[in-house]
Amino acid sequence: MFAIVLLVGFQSGIRVGPWRGLLGQMLDDAQRGDQQIVSHVVPAVEQLLLRSLATPLALLWVIAVGSSVVQGGLVFSMNGLIPNLGRLNPVANISNLFSLGGLSRMLKSLLPAAVIIYVAFGIGRRDWTAVVASSRASTFALLGWMFSRWYEIAWKCALILLTWSAADYFLQKRQLENSLMMTKQEVTQEMRDAEGSPQVRGEIRRRRRAMRKKWKLKDVERATAVVTNPQHFAVALEYRPQTMSAPMVIAKGINRIALQIKETARWHNIPIVENPPLAQALYRATEVGEAIPAKLYTAVAEILAFLFRTQASLRNSVLAAQAAARSASGARG
Repeated sequence: MFAIVLLVGFQSGIRVGPWRGLLGQMLDDAQRGDQQIVSHVVPAVEQLLLRSLATPLALLWVIAVGSSVVQGGLVFSMNGLIPNLGRLNPVANISNLFSLGGLSRMLKSLLPAAVIIYVAFGIGRRDWTAVVASSRASTFALLGWMFSRWYEIAWKCALILLTWSAADYFLQKRQLENSLMMTKQEVTQEMRDAEGSPQVRGEIRRRRRAMRKKWKLKDVERATAVVTNPQHFAVALEYRPQTMSAPMVIAKGINRIALQIKETARWHNIPIVENPPLAQALYRATEVGEAIPAKLYTAVAEILAFLFRTQASLRNSVLAAQAAARSASGARG
């Protein structure tokens, strides 16, 4: 509305020339007795209306689309084209009118309307003397004066509506943002629902720690060797040459857990090697379930090679002793 008012104001008065020419042409055709005057008038009027309204309507369309894009972006939706018979229900419309939301909208509409009435009344009271004396003015002067008063009332009312629409837009936006925000109680409740109570979380952590300890102690049973420091650190290594490309850490711990790892290793006759630098390096550089880093290959390989040679030597000694015992029992027989 404000854009159209400004457009009319920038035009040079009321364009009565084309309409005057059309009226003169109609009178001439009537005086000559032209029977096709009606068929000529309709296209001429349509053309004049199109010339007069094309620019304001195009401007109105641009302003409407531009304001929608500024407020919410460029959004295409076909839902608005779907027929909704509920909008034609008078009962629903009356209930909406007398609801709290309808009352709020009505009050918001009455406020700018009251301001517009006040402005129009002020202009009328200011120009009341000119209104009384307008009967003595010429027709052209009277039309010019009426156009100037109409234009003043129009642009002031449009400015009031524009200001009120901007204020209403920011109020609606703030109300929407506040409605989407969660209260402090809702945030606390959501955190409780997502994480549980502190007692439950503590119990879950305790059980997880117990399960991890249990898994470590159980995994120690299949270890190839345990490297210790000798009391504070313990790292259990597993290496199967047929299936593994590098030794793997299957359990590790410090202090009390380290003592439990060593106790489990002794119970299952797993070799325990005291090497403080290597035990600390393995504990800090490798996580459970990972292969040892390449920089520790040499140190670990030396330990495993020594253990394999020792185990092979023990097996050979046991086999030799068994063979000697069988030979001695056969000789006595």
